[in-house]
Amino acid sequence: MAGPLFARNSTEAVRRQRRGDASVVGVRRPGAVRALLVLVGMVAAVLLTAGPAGAATCGAGSVNVVAHPDDDFFFVNPSILRDIRAGRCSTTVYVTAADAGGTDAYYQGREVGARAAYAQMAGVASNWTTSRVTVAGKSIVRSELVGRPSVELYFMRLPDGYPEGTGSPRSDYTSLQQLYTGEISALATVESSPTQTYTRAELVSTLGELMASASPSVVRSLDHLGDFGEGDHSDHYAVGRLAAEAHTVSVPSVAFTGYMGYDSEELPANVVGTDLDAKRAALFAYAAPDSAVCTSVQECAWGAEGAWLQRSYLASGEGAVEPPPSLGTNVASRATVTASSQNTETGQTAVKAVDGVVDGWPGDHTAEWATQGEGAGSWLQLTWASPVALNHLVLHDRPNDSDQVTAATITFSDGSTATTGKLENSGAATPITFTARTTTSVRIDLTAVSGSTANAGLSEVEAFTDGSVQEPEPEPEPTFGSNVAASAAVTASSQNTETGQTAVKAVDGVIDGYPGDHTAEWATQGEGAGSWLQLTWASPATLTRLVLHDRPNEYDQVTGATITFSDGSTVIVPALDNAGSAAVVDFPARATTSVRVTLTSVSTYTSNAGLSEVQTWTAGSTPDPEPQPQPEPEPEPEPQPEPEPQPEPALGTNVARSATATASSETTEHGQTAAKAIDGVIDGYPGDYTAEWASRGERAGAWLQLDWTAPVELTRVVLHNRPNEWEHVTGGTLTFSDGSTVAVPALDNAGEAVAVDFPARSVSWVRITLTSVGEWTGNAGLSEVQAWTAPADVTPEVAAAPAPPVTAPAAPAAAPEAAVPSATEPPPTPEVATVDEPRADAGREPQGETNAPPSAPVPE
Repeated sequence: MAGPLFARNSTEAVRRQRRGDASVVGVRRPGAVRALLVLVGMVAAVLLTAGPAGAATCGAGSVNVVAHPDDDFFFVNPSILRDIRAGRCSTTVYVTAADAGGTDAYYQGREVGARAAYAQMAGVASNWTTSRVTVAGKSIVRSELVGRPSVELYFMRLPDGYPEGTGSPRSDYTSLQQLYTGEISALATVESSPTQTYTRAELVSTLGELMASASPSVVRSLDHLGDFGEGDHSDHYAVGRLAAEAHTVSVPSVAFTGYMGYDSEELPANVVGTDLDAKRAALFAYAAPDSAVCTSVQECAWGAEGAWLQRSYLASGEGAVEPPPSLGTNVASRATVTASSQNTETGQTAVKAVDGVVDGWPGDHTAEWATQGEGAGSWLQLTWASPVALNHLVLHDRPNDSDQVTAATITFSDGSTATTGKLENSGAATPITFTARTTTSVRIDLTAVSGSTANAGLSEVEAFTDGSVQEPEPEPEPTFGSNVAASAAVTASSQNTETGQTAVKAVDGVIDGYPGDHTAEWATQGEGAGSWLQLTWASPATLTRLVLHDRPNEYDQVTGATITFSDGSTVIVPALDNAGSAAVVDFPARATTSVRVTLTSVSTYTSNAGLSEVQTWTAGSTPDPEPQPQPEPEPEPEPQPEPEPQPEPALGTNVARSATATASSETTEHGQTAAKAIDGVIDGYPGDYTAEWASRGERAGAWLQLDWTAPVELTRVVLHNRPNEWEHVTGGTLTFSDGSTVAVPALDNAGEAVAVDFPARSVSWVRITLTSVGEWTGNAGLSEVQAWTAPADVTPEVAAAPAPPVTAPAAPAAAPEAAVPSATEPPPTPEVATVDEPRADAGREPQGETNAPPSAPVPE
């Protein structure tokens, strides 16, 4: 996998990073640079030898041909580590340098990491003899493990092709994919001395000679069956295909297997137990000099890396390892679950510990059990109606960083006990085995927790039998009569009549709302917790089920509610699904003339709580109640005259491109210079990253300045954010040469235009200072800046302009001809994104940054 690229929590973020963002190359963990320099310095001197080493004295082994250091650890293992631990020969060939378009120190550090990982798998010190050997006429670096000479690594150092095969500026945008497809005839290595150049035929011949010289019993590589562009890294596909071709030519009688890469995360986990522990240990040994790779179970849990570690699949989709043995029958979900406390407001109730879903915050917090502020001393109990024969439990801790169970005691109904130590903080399985016993209950007492624990709990509990328990007869589904919600009179604590989001819309039979049909939902007027909706019938209805649908927008979420009936009884409602899916609340049948749904808790970002739809279901034999007439509607207020629309300001010319652009910093090696902010091209990563300005690791405080040789009369500045998901400018200031300033609001994160208008002023320069940025911003910048003059008939007073700061100007970048306005045609007024959604909370954004921790870096 190429790197260093960093994940930002969502699946789409992972996919974007696989395409590569040149601006993040070089960002490292604290201390990683120092460690890298030390490690590189430890590499043994390179000696020259005549050819590849002969086969070592060991059992028939493997040749593993991969694209980048860590492909073997993520995708091929545990197959390689099993070879090494069984004493078999192991030859691994790294075809690319995995340089990510960066420095020699970066790819050399990854080589050091690879050596450390193989030494760890072999159980010996990382002492290597490194030399240059000639293979098929090409000079290649070879490393042999001193303590286990049967383990050898070859580094061919061809350039990293980037995820989509575009190549990097360092290698003149060439790649293995281009070599394989014939787009280029030859590909040169990244090392300057001695540089090696390979044609496709020469590369196949070299790989074939390496395979033949090792006399293996199996050749392994990456995905040789997938097509370029199908989701895996271009280097993975190219190396898999080239290795398969070399195998056919050189060692056709030897078995060949290709391994799936990125897409394996979509398949079921199949690496467990000691294999998983060993696979993790090898990766963590590798990761020290590579800041793009997670270094612990906790870090790996945030991104795709954790999923890759738990999987190994052949390119055909078949599992590369034997599936875990059957554990018997998990009978936890058959039990009644009680706890010392639970968080009903957030849906983190005791029953969620046996719902079959291993998840929790920062993932799906409604899939875990969490106590109400408890730590050591809290407990969870499973009770069965009849005895079950158990032989082991599996516990999953809450997967967040802070809350961790460090010891627990299991007590059975016969008084016997079992104990466990620290649970995996990432939520991974912690098995507890014991002599089979028959019990009607299991109580899990959390006897110790970490110092940071605030709300102890468990993501999931599994209770396995030895297979002797008979499946119970399924409970019959309750029968229902009619949904009588539409026959009720509906009132609410407030409603938005202006936008049509009234109380009666909650029973109109339409399950929808903003961003769909906002007129099909009930929304309060700025209310949150404490708001309510009431249904009242003229005669009693015997109800047994309510179904609630939240407003389906991203921000307004009901996280807890109470249903109150006319007899005073109540039922608690857990968190509703934020996307508006049905939340079913069943209860013993009761006759009532009213139902009040009180929203007791809402999400942080909620500004107008409400519901998309409410259904009230009768028992099967209950007749429909007589409908009660709707109350007389409140008279509509007298319409107010529409204000006269403000005319769009007349604009003259975008003079940004006639300025000299300078900046607090810029990423010159990737072409993301200050001049690109005025090149007339509105684009950037994940599109054309060379069309944007990116600072070098700056956040708030970064600035871009435009200087003109003569004063210009400006009345509007249009700003476009870098269009990637993470680098977000949330505030800024325009400072003009006359000393005046204008505030800049948050920019659109997708890079749409944000116009800043102001009274016309004559200036010789303008500085755009980024005063605040999003939490995940690593390299603040702008895709494009436009500076619009007043029209010719507007003549503002000209203030004397002080001399601009002395800054060496960056050479403006030439923009594509198609983006340059004609000198004889007036340029168009830039399009500006506007908000026209007519709902109650139109235009509101959630306040504040999310406090969820960032995901672990994504490997390639």
